[in-house]
Formats: sequence, C-alpha cells, structure tokens
Amino acid sequence: MPIPKAAAYHSPMETSFKMRVEAGSATAALESALAIIRRGGVQLRGVVMAPGAHGMNVELTVEAEGEEAEDALVLCRMRLCNVIGILKIRVMPRISRPR
Repeated sequence: MPIPKAAAYHSPMETSFKMRVEAGSATAALESALAIIRRGGVQLRGVVMAPGAHGMNVELTVEAEGEEAEDALVLCRMRLCNVIGILKIRVMPRISRPR
C-alpha cells in the first residue's frame, strides 16, 4: 500500500495597501474597503490611519492563505481601485511569515 503524500503547505502571503482616501468620504470608503476584503477571502491584519495633506492616509495590512493567495490579493487590490473615495493605492509587499 503506497504512503499518501502530505498535503502541500502554502505559507500565507501578507502585503500592505497604502492608500489615500478623500477626507469628506473617508468613513464610507473604508467601510466599502473592509467589505471587499471580508468578501474576498482575505484577512485584515492591521489598519493605520493618519490625516494627510490631501485626505486620510490609510495602510491596510492584509493576508491570504492557500494556493491562490496571490490571486486573491491582486483581485482585492483591483476591487479597491473601484471604490469611490479611494484616490491612490500603492502595494507594499511583505515576506511571508513563517508559522
């Protein structure tokens, strides 16, 4: 009887989305962003907000696991680009955390 192979282990991918959000609609834009993250199978690991010269500066640290983690993060970023009130998004990749 052959020995079954162990399931492939995929380490989680973590990245940060740095974005600028319009000051007048920051709450609504961030609520939409959090809903997109939650529905996309991506886990929110941290939020940092600070007032900026042209709106709110927000950094969302997110993580996805599994075989399609990279695709989930790309799709999440693409959906965030369509949220009204989010002006600019930069992706700051991070190294996968060992577990």
